[in-house]
Amino acid sequence: MQSLQLAHRLENKNVLLVGAGEVAVTRMPKLLPTGCKLTIVSPSFHRKIRESFPGDIPGEQGGIAVNADWDSHSQQTFRIVNDTYRPEHLSLEPHWHIVLVCISDHSASRAIHAQVQEHFGPQQLINVADVPPLCNFYFGANCTLAHDRLQVLVSSNGLSPRFAALVRDEIAQALAEKEELLEQAIEKLGDLRARIRTIACNSDDVAFRMSWIKVVTDAFGLQQCHRLDVDRLAHLFAQMYAEHSTATAAPPAVKLADFPQSDDLVALYSAE
Repeated sequence: MQSLQLAHRLENKNVLLVGAGEVAVTRMPKLLPTGCKLTIVSPSFHRKIRESFPGDIPGEQGGIAVNADWDSHSQQTFRIVNDTYRPEHLSLEPHWHIVLVCISDHSASRAIHAQVQEHFGPQQLINVADVPPLCNFYFGANCTLAHDRLQVLVSSNGLSPRFAALVRDEIAQALAEKEELLEQAIEKLGDLRARIRTIACNSDDVAFRMSWIKVVTDAFGLQQCHRLDVDRLAHLFAQMYAEHSTATAAPPAVKLADFPQSDDLVALYSAE
């Protein structure tokens, strides 16, 4: 069964990580850049996890330390609990956006999974490392390109994380020489989408707006989107929107043939 791959926004969301060893370390580069409010529960801590928390980690079992200067841009851990996991730790927050179990003891992992579901219900997002049947989401292998403007995720649905990583590396290597052009393309397309959203801002305009930007993006393609002339294309959109809109009906979706001089779209609307 395939999974639904989503770009999950975690800024200021509470995330619980049980365990602070080698497996947990692999989660940190994925979690901290999202701006999530991360709580880690463990009786011992890997050096790299210690480095993610600016203060002193409590030296006694049961000790809790909170990062008083934490904010979503700091890329730091919010709370450290020096303790073996107990069910009471689930109540440190009224709810957790996601729960991650990263310990090597599978029987203990299964017990934690059962407690989480009992406490929050089966809808709680939880990932139990190395036990795919107990994961209702997977991390996959991801990379960032275009100076963090573009994220790529490859998932094997938990079957072979390492092979997914090899595929990711192939993609990253193939696009490595195009970083600057990719960044320019994404910035221009983002600007263009924002501009046309202000022109066609009604809920009835969605089909027209989305089909229009799709045609433009597809016409320029991966190789040419960095050449978009945003000002002239925004002007073209305004003209076409006015022509297709009526007082009684929403503008219909468009296709390439609806564009004036569609055969020359890229040539006419590319920046110098």
